[in-house]
Amino acid sequence: MTWYDQSILHLRPHLTCACMYVQEREALLIPNHTHPRSPVGPEENSVVLRTIGTKPTFDFEPKDHFDLATHLDILEMNTKIAGARFATLKNEGTLRTFQTCFKRVSNVSQTCFKHALGALLELALVHWTMAKLRSKGFSVHLPPDVAHSAMVEGCGFQPRGDATQVYSIANTDLCLVGTSEIPLAAMFSDSVLHSTKDLPKRIAAFGHCFRTEVGHGGKETKGLYRIHQFSKVEMFAYCTMDEAETLMDDLLAVQVEIVSELGLHCQVVDMATEDLGAPAYRKWDILAWMPGRQSYNEVSSLSNCTDYQARRLNIRHKADDKKPQFVATLNGTALAVPRILISILETYQEADGSVRVPAVLRPYLMQDHIRKPPEPSTTLHHHHHRKAEQ
Repeated sequence: MTWYDQSILHLRPHLTCACMYVQEREALLIPNHTHPRSPVGPEENSVVLRTIGTKPTFDFEPKDHFDLATHLDILEMNTKIAGARFATLKNEGTLRTFQTCFKRVSNVSQTCFKHALGALLELALVHWTMAKLRSKGFSVHLPPDVAHSAMVEGCGFQPRGDATQVYSIANTDLCLVGTSEIPLAAMFSDSVLHSTKDLPKRIAAFGHCFRTEVGHGGKETKGLYRIHQFSKVEMFAYCTMDEAETLMDDLLAVQVEIVSELGLHCQVVDMATEDLGAPAYRKWDILAWMPGRQSYNEVSSLSNCTDYQARRLNIRHKADDKKPQFVATLNGTALAVPRILISILETYQEADGSVRVPAVLRPYLMQDHIRKPPEPSTTLHHHHHRKAEQ
């Protein structure tokens, strides 16, 4: 045997492993099948399935959310903290106000609320949404905001590359999650659930989402519309493949109930195949009318991923005497805080720059309008100054 032959024999196992690795990496890039009723083609081919509510009308020129929030002094886009596209909803006296508000203490200072309404509006939305989901039988979770890159990839997201939407943590295999869908899917990886005792399983989670937003610019960078970090309440479900389409209808009903009770004018859209993303078999988006932008914009999304994620994460179900089968996974936005805040501010704005509070949120905010806070009293300031001198 020649030296060349010996070298080939020595290298063959390594070449085989390398080829298998490349094949596996390429296989992970293959998207899911698509539903036969999903519109084929680009996003423009998407179909409106239904309309919710009526479009708001104004006898004045409506402002966009950024101008409204700036006027009301409830939003700050301070680049000193972390750079562009990070938002701060203002809240003076956070802890005291939050505790008294959600315990419904009757003698709480109304001035304290007026200075805290930006952040309290987010907290009220989250609390109201989570309570609604809990009442509908969802189990409530607060998952980590980080996940192993293998879990991110198993869900159908690409954690690497120049165009990735995922933030990676240096010197680890961890990523900041772009949605709570990732930790909720990962929590049952390499598991076998019982077909009837465990399924269907409905989970509601509150978490923070982190996205690089590579490739997005222009007017979408203004204010809250497209930011690097935001809060979201996510719905996630495990079920058998036979249950998936019925469960998707159920999750949509919850989403419609949320935007309807908030009084928003929306469209439910069956998204075209080129806008589905790798994991989705079918995807329905809810687009809310935003008067300041004069357009419908996505505020929530609902995807049936069939067994696409389950195969990659090895999540199966089994009846007592049956062979294990892969589960189906579904995910849907119950509340994406920034987009809903935009819709509320622009829909409920008044001519004087104030904003009406949706009826379902008034018990949390203890008032029916958000108004610009008064200027600090100079009399009070001088009084405290003289008292200090004494």
